[in-house]
Formats: sequence, C-alpha cells, structure tokens
Amino acid sequence: MAKIKIAFIYRPDNPYLNGKRSNNNYEKFYLHALKRTEVADVDFYGSNDFFDCKTIAGKYDVYLFFDVHEWGFPPNAINMDSLKGLKVCSIGDAHGAHKRSKFYNGTKIDLVKQWNIDYCYYQHTESYFYKFWPKEIKYWWIPIGIDPKLYNSVKPWKDRNGDKILLSGTVCQPYYPIRCMCVHDKNVFYHKPGSYRGRDSYTPGSYDKDDFKTLLEQWKFSIASACSVVLKYFEIPAAGCLSLAYVDEDNGAGIIGFEDYKTALLINKQNVFDKINEVIKTKDDPKWEEIAMNGRRFVLDNYTHDHCINKLIQKIKEVV
Repeated sequence: MAKIKIAFIYRPDNPYLNGKRSNNNYEKFYLHALKRTEVADVDFYGSNDFFDCKTIAGKYDVYLFFDVHEWGFPPNAINMDSLKGLKVCSIGDAHGAHKRSKFYNGTKIDLVKQWNIDYCYYQHTESYFYKFWPKEIKYWWIPIGIDPKLYNSVKPWKDRNGDKILLSGTVCQPYYPIRCMCVHDKNVFYHKPGSYRGRDSYTPGSYDKDDFKTLLEQWKFSIASACSVVLKYFEIPAAGCLSLAYVDEDNGAGIIGFEDYKTALLINKQNVFDKINEVIKTKDDPKWEEIAMNGRRFVLDNYTHDHCINKLIQKIKEVV
C-alpha cells in the first residue's frame, strides 16, 4: 500500500520551533520526529512571510498546519481554497480559541471554519478542548511526548535528593490549581521557570529546553499538574522521577494511562497533601523507586515523540 503524502506548512520563526522558548519539545516533534517517520512521506514548507498554496495544491493527500494564526502559519498565505486534500491543524493552547488574527480576518475558530480545516488536534483532552471550541469542530487528542534520545539514560535513584518534592512551572489560577496549593508547602521545593511578557518576549530560566532534564534528575519526586495534559506529565517520569500526577475528572489526565502506586502516584485536590506527607515520611522505601522506574518505562514505551507522531498519522490514515 502506498504511503500517504503529507505537506507540513509552518512558520520557521515561531519561537517554539526555533529555540526561543522554555522547551524544545515542539521543535523535536515536528522538525525531527515528523521527518523520521516511516509511515508517511512528509515534505516541509516553511515561510515567515508570503506563501502561495497553489504551488503545492494537488500534490498531497494531507495538508498539515502548525496553527491557523500567523503565530505558526505564514502570515501572508494566499489561495488557501486551492488545497483540496485533508486539512489537519494543531490548535495550540485551547484558551486562544477566540483570539483574533493580526493578518487574517477572524479568530482561530473563524479561520478553522473559513479554511475548511477537517480536524484539529493538540494534547488537551477532548473534553477540555470543547470547553472553548464549538462541538462542530472535529478534534483528536495527540500528545507531544518526549525525546527518547535525551532520556535514554538518567541519574541513578540513589544519587538524587528525596528530602523534598520538586514543583516546577508557572503558578497561576485557574490553570494550575495543584501548583498553587503546593507551592508554599514545607515539603515542596519550588523552581521558578523563565518568564513571559506576551508572545514575543521571554526571559530564559536556568533549566530551559534539554536542561530541564538536568533539573529533574536532581530529584526523586516531582509534581505534574495542570488543567489538562501538559509536557511535564511525560518529562517527569521519563527523567526517572516518581511523578505525583494530578489526575481528576476536571483535567482528564487519566487519558494518559498512569496507574496509582504502579506507574505514578495519582493526586487530586482532596488527597495531595496526604500523599506528599506519605512520600516524605517514607522517602527511603524501595517501593518508590520501583514505581518511578515503572513510570519511566511506561512513558518510553508509549509517549516518545515518535510514538506520538505515529498516533497522529494513524488518525489521519483512518479518515484520508
């Protein structure tokens, strides 16, 4: 059976694709793992300005967009209606559904409809996506995952700090309720990340991009928490930490498949401090290392960038 042909259209100077943000997971997902895939033929079309869609019209089965905003899509693209194949688009942060484009006429929702995007995707769960987007927009849950090469080896458990539990990332309501609850707890060590001032300004943190693994490796335990699925749910266990993973009906992170006391320690708003205290009081119990290693294997077996690219392409194959 012939491979499907995919054209990936993006804006190269997007800060998540050119190393100017705190993580490089998206760069590795799209510009490395997508190139490595053997289950589809993918060509890359990057432009920071003008792009005539007619130049690639009719050549591909699928047209894959990094975004519909000029944030991730060429700001001066023309002849969008010439693309007649399946159109699939990452929507990024679901909270930006109503943000208006600077170059095109409408919000993200408007542009998805105007450009006849067939499917949107991102690592938010489906239920979280539809809190902000209309039901008629079709959506796939596609996590981004982690770089298998980066996490191929990690610092031994015995050489890590277990006196406190690492908490990292932005602390603000309503997107990070568990982080806000735990940031001042005596058993938690909080590492402040780099800071943002809008989309165009970022002040780097001390452990950005691949160095985030270096931070995680210093600790036996770390909290993964957000309003929906985020990168830390995969990065923390991949680095060999026991993940205290926030999972409840609100954030839907159960979709990942972690099992309590098997591959992670599942926390919620009601039990988080009980479980933090349990871990600290019994920090030398060998069961914690076993759970951490189970979680690490689970992520490496299911959620590398390559696994996640294949999830996306399998979804595409089902409808193309």
